[in-house]
Amino acid sequence: MDAAIPRITVGRYTDASGASGLQRFRVEGDRLVREAELALPSPSWTTWAPDGRIVAVSELPESRVSVVSHDADGFALVSSTPTQGADACHVSVSPDGAHLAVANYGSGSALVIANASDGDLTHADRRLVTFEGSGPVAGRQDQPHAHEAVWTDPGHVLVNDLGSDVIRRLSLGPDGDVAEDLPIVVPPGFGPRHLRLRGRDEIVVVGELSGEVLSLRHREGEWMIVGRVSASGSGRRPKPSAVLLHDDGLLVANRDVNTVARFAWDADGSLSLQWEAPCGGDLPRDMQLGHGLLWFAFQDSGEVVAHRMQGSELVEVIRHPVEGAARVLL
Repeated sequence: MDAAIPRITVGRYTDASGASGLQRFRVEGDRLVREAELALPSPSWTTWAPDGRIVAVSELPESRVSVVSHDADGFALVSSTPTQGADACHVSVSPDGAHLAVANYGSGSALVIANASDGDLTHADRRLVTFEGSGPVAGRQDQPHAHEAVWTDPGHVLVNDLGSDVIRRLSLGPDGDVAEDLPIVVPPGFGPRHLRLRGRDEIVVVGELSGEVLSLRHREGEWMIVGRVSASGSGRRPKPSAVLLHDDGLLVANRDVNTVARFAWDADGSLSLQWEAPCGGDLPRDMQLGHGLLWFAFQDSGEVVAHRMQGSELVEVIRHPVEGAARVLL
């Protein structure tokens, strides 16, 4: 496989067969050319392992996490194992590559599993943490809903619990046990979805239910909210999804209003909206920066779209149909 040719991998929602669930494209100017595919049911989130393999979760009533290898000939499934929960929607790999952390949205739990050097997860040590809690939004916060698991270092994981309005803090012990520390509490009805770390002492997190962005700083041993702002200046309540650090600012993809908004950090750690632009599709589930472009996976309009950013304007470069597009991996 020619490393000089830009490539992207797209995960999408599928039927039970998983046909074409994972697809690889090469970028040729203003178009995508499909090179390979793998039958994998609804791999709605994928990420890279340090060894270059792909780790994917299949968002199913009985979810699975899989390790996938790839070369010039295509994809190969290395191993797959249950996540011990429902509707797994996120997986991440620890900085040292030794563990995976999976967020089971439907069952409100997180699975920490040892990542074997050969990629075989079948007999790997695993520890499941099932959360308790709820929030004020009926139908969305009747129980915990783990939406994302983010490693801060090889021994600590932050888990966004959309259903309980907290960011869970998990610690790995030397024997592999997982303990839950005091959580970071966000405002009632916020619904934390995705977060990003800005250094060691700052967190920014988007709220799917309130349509807001929170900025937090670690002060005197506690996480304090220093800023709270709407994720959109449209006057409508958005449903923010993906969030990215961008130069000295922040990009937030907004569903419902179908925009991308850029924020700047103020001196006190709060955020100010700089600009907002249409993102070019319906329901931007994922957003990534790479190959000099800003990429979106649009779940409802079923396409992958890439733009060149020119100041506050997005100039469309690529548009390619992918039914149920959920994730872009660069």
